[in-house]
Amino acid sequence: ATSFDAFPILGVCDWNTYGGLHMFSGFIGYLVLGHVLKTVSLSFKRTLCIALPFLVAGYLVVYYGTHWIWNTPGFTWKMAEYFWWYCSLPVAMMSAAVFLLFKQIRKTPAWTLVPLQSFGRHGFGIFCMHYVFVTGTYFLFQAKFPSAVLVPFSALSGLLISWGMMILLRQIPLLRKWVG
Repeated sequence: ATSFDAFPILGVCDWNTYGGLHMFSGFIGYLVLGHVLKTVSLSFKRTLCIALPFLVAGYLVVYYGTHWIWNTPGFTWKMAEYFWWYCSLPVAMMSAAVFLLFKQIRKTPAWTLVPLQSFGRHGFGIFCMHYVFVTGTYFLFQAKFPSAVLVPFSALSGLLISWGMMILLRQIPLLRKWVG
Protein backbone atom coordinates (compact mmCIF):
# COMPACT_ATOMS: atom_id res chain seq x y z
CA ALA A 1 0.00 0.00 0.00
CA THR A 2 1.22 3.45 -0.87
CA SER A 3 1.64 5.85 2.02
CA PHE A 4 -0.58 8.92 2.09
CA ASP A 5 2.64 10.96 2.44
CA ALA A 6 3.64 9.91 -1.08
CA PHE A 7 1.24 12.53 -2.50
CA PRO A 8 2.61 15.99 -1.60
CA ILE A 9 0.02 18.73 -1.70
CA LEU A 10 0.95 22.36 -2.45
CA GLY A 11 4.67 21.63 -2.15
CA VAL A 12 4.58 19.78 1.17
CA CYS A 13 7.93 18.27 2.11
CA ASP A 14 9.86 17.29 5.26
CA TRP A 15 10.87 20.84 6.12
CA ASN A 16 7.57 22.47 5.12
CA THR A 17 4.43 20.69 6.27
CA TYR A 18 2.23 23.60 5.16
CA GLY A 19 3.17 23.54 1.50
CA GLY A 20 2.44 26.71 -0.44
CA LEU A 21 0.78 28.17 2.65
CA HIS A 22 4.03 28.30 4.66
CA MET A 23 3.77 32.09 5.09
CA PHE A 24 0.49 31.51 6.92
CA SER A 25 1.55 28.37 8.74
CA GLY A 26 0.06 27.20 12.00
CA PHE A 27 -2.26 29.37 14.01
CA ILE A 28 -0.74 32.59 12.60
CA GLY A 29 -2.81 31.95 9.47
CA TYR A 30 -6.00 32.38 11.50
CA LEU A 31 -4.71 35.68 12.89
CA VAL A 32 -4.05 36.86 9.34
CA LEU A 33 -7.47 35.59 8.23
CA GLY A 34 -9.19 37.36 11.14
CA HIS A 35 -7.30 40.58 10.41
CA VAL A 36 -8.34 40.47 6.76
CA LEU A 37 -11.95 39.53 7.48
CA LYS A 38 -12.43 42.19 10.16
CA THR A 39 -12.01 44.85 7.48
CA VAL A 40 -14.53 43.20 5.15
CA SER A 41 -17.92 44.87 5.31
CA LEU A 42 -20.78 42.85 3.87
CA SER A 43 -24.53 43.09 4.08
CA PHE A 44 -26.37 40.39 6.01
CA LYS A 45 -27.70 38.86 2.79
CA ARG A 46 -24.31 38.86 1.09
CA THR A 47 -22.69 37.37 4.19
CA LEU A 48 -25.19 34.51 4.13
CA CYS A 49 -24.57 33.99 0.39
CA ILE A 50 -20.82 33.65 1.03
CA ALA A 51 -20.58 32.14 4.50
CA LEU A 52 -23.22 29.41 4.30
CA PRO A 53 -21.81 27.75 1.15
CA PHE A 54 -18.30 27.92 2.69
CA LEU A 55 -19.59 26.37 5.91
CA VAL A 56 -21.50 23.61 4.12
CA ALA A 57 -18.71 22.90 1.61
CA GLY A 58 -16.07 22.75 4.35
CA TYR A 59 -18.23 20.44 6.42
CA LEU A 60 -18.94 18.15 3.47
CA VAL A 61 -15.25 17.91 2.57
CA VAL A 62 -14.39 17.01 6.17
CA TYR A 63 -17.26 14.53 6.40
CA TYR A 64 -16.76 12.72 3.09
CA GLY A 65 -12.98 13.04 3.15
CA THR A 66 -12.78 11.48 6.59
CA HIS A 67 -15.14 8.71 5.54
CA TRP A 68 -13.06 8.07 2.43
CA ILE A 69 -9.72 8.11 4.23
CA TRP A 70 -10.94 5.74 6.98
CA ASN A 71 -11.90 3.26 4.27
CA THR A 72 -8.58 3.55 2.45
CA PRO A 73 -6.34 0.46 2.63
CA GLY A 74 -3.34 1.18 4.83
CA PHE A 75 -5.25 3.76 6.87
CA THR A 76 -3.23 5.47 9.65
CA TRP A 77 -4.29 7.98 12.30
CA LYS A 78 -2.02 10.57 10.72
CA MET A 79 -4.09 10.21 7.57
CA ALA A 80 -7.35 10.49 9.55
CA GLU A 81 -6.51 13.95 10.84
CA TYR A 82 -5.81 15.33 7.39
CA PHE A 83 -9.34 16.59 6.83
CA TRP A 84 -10.06 18.02 10.27
CA TRP A 85 -6.56 19.31 10.99
CA TYR A 86 -6.65 22.98 11.97
CA CYS A 87 -4.57 24.01 8.98
CA SER A 88 -6.61 22.11 6.40
CA LEU A 89 -8.50 24.07 3.77
CA PRO A 90 -11.99 22.89 4.79
CA VAL A 91 -11.38 23.87 8.43
CA ALA A 92 -10.12 27.29 7.32
CA MET A 93 -13.23 27.66 5.13
CA MET A 94 -15.54 26.84 8.02
CA SER A 95 -13.60 29.17 10.34
CA ALA A 96 -13.89 32.06 7.90
CA ALA A 97 -17.61 31.38 7.49
CA VAL A 98 -18.24 31.33 11.23
CA PHE A 99 -16.18 34.52 11.67
CA LEU A 100 -18.23 36.30 8.99
CA LEU A 101 -21.50 35.09 10.52
CA PHE A 102 -20.49 36.25 14.00
CA LYS A 103 -19.58 39.66 12.59
CA GLN A 104 -23.24 40.08 11.65
CA ILE A 105 -24.28 40.08 15.30
CA ARG A 106 -24.73 43.80 15.89
CA LYS A 107 -26.28 43.90 19.31
CA THR A 108 -25.78 41.17 21.84
CA PRO A 109 -28.83 40.45 24.00
CA ALA A 110 -28.15 41.11 27.70
CA TRP A 111 -28.74 37.48 28.66
CA THR A 112 -25.79 36.36 26.48
CA LEU A 113 -23.18 38.67 28.04
CA VAL A 114 -22.39 36.51 31.08
CA PRO A 115 -21.94 33.25 29.11
CA LEU A 116 -19.89 35.03 26.42
CA GLN A 117 -17.63 36.62 29.03
CA SER A 118 -17.23 33.25 30.76
CA PHE A 119 -16.40 31.56 27.47
CA GLY A 120 -13.86 34.26 26.64
CA ARG A 121 -12.25 34.05 30.09
CA HIS A 122 -11.90 30.26 29.81
CA GLY A 123 -11.08 30.13 26.09
CA PHE A 124 -7.44 29.12 26.38
CA GLY A 125 -8.21 26.33 28.84
CA ILE A 126 -11.06 25.14 26.65
CA PHE A 127 -8.69 25.10 23.70
CA CYS A 128 -6.09 23.12 25.64
CA MET A 129 -8.47 20.37 26.74
CA HIS A 130 -11.16 20.23 24.06
CA TYR A 131 -9.39 17.57 22.01
CA VAL A 132 -9.61 15.05 24.84
CA PHE A 133 -13.37 15.47 25.20
CA VAL A 134 -14.17 15.77 21.50
CA THR A 135 -12.28 12.56 20.83
CA GLY A 136 -13.72 10.87 23.91
CA THR A 137 -17.34 11.66 23.05
CA TYR A 138 -16.73 10.65 19.45
CA PHE A 139 -15.51 7.18 20.41
CA LEU A 140 -18.06 6.82 23.21
CA PHE A 141 -21.02 7.43 20.89
CA GLN A 142 -19.52 6.09 17.65
CA ALA A 143 -21.84 3.07 17.50
CA LYS A 144 -24.96 5.06 18.38
CA PHE A 145 -25.02 7.82 15.75
CA PRO A 146 -24.20 8.19 12.05
CA SER A 147 -21.09 10.28 11.38
CA ALA A 148 -23.10 13.24 10.03
CA VAL A 149 -24.69 13.63 13.48
CA LEU A 150 -21.77 12.32 15.53
CA VAL A 151 -19.17 14.84 14.37
CA PRO A 152 -21.14 18.00 15.28
CA PHE A 153 -22.43 16.29 18.44
CA SER A 154 -18.93 15.39 19.61
CA ALA A 155 -17.64 18.86 18.75
CA LEU A 156 -20.41 20.60 20.68
CA SER A 157 -20.35 18.21 23.63
CA GLY A 158 -16.54 18.40 23.77
CA LEU A 159 -16.77 22.18 23.84
CA LEU A 160 -19.41 22.19 26.59
CA ILE A 161 -17.60 19.60 28.71
CA SER A 162 -14.33 21.53 28.39
CA TRP A 163 -16.07 24.77 29.34
CA GLY A 164 -17.69 23.07 32.34
CA MET A 165 -14.33 21.63 33.41
CA MET A 166 -12.74 25.07 33.25
CA ILE A 167 -15.53 26.55 35.37
CA LEU A 168 -15.05 23.76 37.93
CA LEU A 169 -11.26 24.14 37.95
CA ARG A 170 -11.66 27.86 38.54
CA GLN A 171 -13.56 27.09 41.76
CA ILE A 172 -10.41 25.55 43.29
CA PRO A 173 -8.56 28.46 44.97
CA LEU A 174 -5.04 27.18 44.21
CA LEU A 175 -5.86 26.73 40.51
CA ARG A 176 -7.82 29.96 39.98
CA LYS A 177 -4.79 32.06 39.06
CA TRP A 178 -3.55 29.38 36.64
CA VAL A 179 -6.76 28.68 34.74
CA GLY A 180 -7.93 32.26 34.22
